[in-house]
Parts: sequence; C-alpha cells; structure tokens
Amino acid sequence: MRRSACCVALALLLTAGGCAPTLTLEDLRASASPPARLTPAPPDTLAFVVYGDNRLSRDRADRASDSDRRQRRRAVTSAISAERPDFVLHTGDLVEKGGDESLWTLFQEDTAPLLRPRFLYPAAGNHDYRGGLSRTYFDLFGETIQDAKSYAFRCGPACVIVLDSTSKPAPASQDTSGVHARWFRERLREADQSHFLFVVLHHPPFSTGRGRVARILFDRHAGHAPRPQERLLREMLADHLARRRARDPRARTLVFSGHSHFYEHYIYRDLDFVVTGGGGAPSHTPSETPPPHRVAAYRGDHYVRVVVTGDSLDILLKPVGRGIWIQRERQPKE
Repeated sequence: MRRSACCVALALLLTAGGCAPTLTLEDLRASASPPARLTPAPPDTLAFVVYGDNRLSRDRADRASDSDRRQRRRAVTSAISAERPDFVLHTGDLVEKGGDESLWTLFQEDTAPLLRPRFLYPAAGNHDYRGGLSRTYFDLFGETIQDAKSYAFRCGPACVIVLDSTSKPAPASQDTSGVHARWFRERLREADQSHFLFVVLHHPPFSTGRGRVARILFDRHAGHAPRPQERLLREMLADHLARRRARDPRARTLVFSGHSHFYEHYIYRDLDFVVTGGGGAPSHTPSETPPPHRVAAYRGDHYVRVVVTGDSLDILLKPVGRGIWIQRERQPKE
C-alpha cells in the first residue's frame, strides 16, 4: 500500500499519573501508518464509527472542564470508545476555530480515548479553517494537493476517500483541469474494483439544514443546505456506482458528511448519504417535512456505526443522551 495513498495514523501519548493528555509535534511525527488490517478480525469483517461536529461554542463558559457542552462531547467519545471500532471517521469541525491552539488542547483532552490506541481520520470542516487551518494536525494526513487536505486509504474490502470540501476549488468541480479535481477522479478510478466505497466530507450533498443566515434570508441555498459543488458530487458518485455495479451488482457507496448538527439518512440512485453532526456541537433541527429521498432524521447527540461482513453492510444510528426521532429509519417506497 503506497504511503501517498494512505493516511498517517494519529497517536496520542498519555502522561502517567492521571495527568491531562498532551500531544506534541514529536508525538505526531512518531505516528505510524496503519497496516492493511487495522485490528484482528474475521476475514472481510470491518467495524468502524463515523461522527462529527464536536466543536465547542463561542461562549468561553463552554470551554470550562465541567461545562455541559464538554460533558456531552466526552459522553459521545466514551460511547464510541466502548464500541472498540477498527477506526473512526470524523466529518469535520473538530474545533470552533482552527487557528486557536488552545482549542486543540481541549480537543485532545476530550477525545483522548479515540486518539490512542485507535485511529481517528478527520475531514477538515469550515470551523477548522477559521483563523488558519492547524497545520500541526491536518498535515499528518495524506498527500499535498495544493492547499487541500484530502487523502485516501484502503482497509480490507473497503476504499475510503476523505475530501476537503472547505478548500477551493472543490474536488467535485466542473473544472476538471484543477489539481484537486484530478486527484479525486484518480482516487475514484482506483476504487473501481472495491466492493465498498466510503466517502467522507464536511459539507452535505443532502441536508435540510439551513443555518442562521438561511433562516434570516429564507434562501434555501444558504447556510447548511447543499451547495452546487456537493450536488454535483452526488451525481458523480452515482455515475461511478453505476459503472461499478455493471461488474459487481452488490457494490455499495456510502457518503458521510457533517456541518448540519443532526442525523439524516438519504437514499438516492442506490447511494446512501448520511449526515452525522451529533458530536456535541449546538444542536440543529432537521425539517419535520420529509424531503425527497430522506428515509430517517434524528435530533440529538449521536454517532453512526458501520459493520461490513462479507458483501453485506449495516448502518446503525447510536444515540447518546436525550434526542428525538423526527423521522424513523425506514426504507423508501419504490
């Protein structure tokens, strides 16, 4: 497996005596690439977790060790750790402001169970870019694609592509001459023979999230609603799946995103699009009126567990704390 096609694992070295965990540049450089099989498991079996948006709010009170916000995101972290996943995918917005190193220290403290001994693979979110993207953290992952922090790796029967949807130009761009767009298409070609393809990015290809600006302006394309580049991405991935299914009728593609702080599950052209932004950030509320293609919606802290066994795949929402189903999980009508 080429190092350039594999992300570098993040290891957190905990200090002895119950002290707060610390993460140094030397620790990061000492991290090693994951093996082809991340943990001992039966052949063709893979279990991992996806979650995102665990940033604190702008209120300094939320940064206190005993704050409700930090307790919530620690509860999510603890629940994920108890699952003992092979690895964890993060849909972005790890911190409120990427240029504030003090927030990365809090992130390390609250996320310690996922940083050692497991592997945490993050997508860069818009908040991670604020004030300057933390090069110390995101430079650990993947290839140099101009300024984009996209990367890809393989694990057993699966190919994973983590896209930096905040950088410009977008990977799913009409301008196919761009370095980032070419890189993404090369990774798709490499995934042609994979039975499972998992794509992770921050901005959702489907979502009823609108955000504060959109609520004020009543603009359905503003805020957290899908942007043109993500709408283009969903068609690209659907076309890619159709080509793979000509060879392998049971091939699957799942797309995970965050940005909207809730859970939604869409099925579109045989692809699963999952919004999972329930890592502890301020909660949003999905639309109570089910839009086309949506099969489930949940408001509250949560994560998503994915289990691959042979050629079958299961997706399960795991709530943490209180929450409410807006639309119970179900299969769409034919």
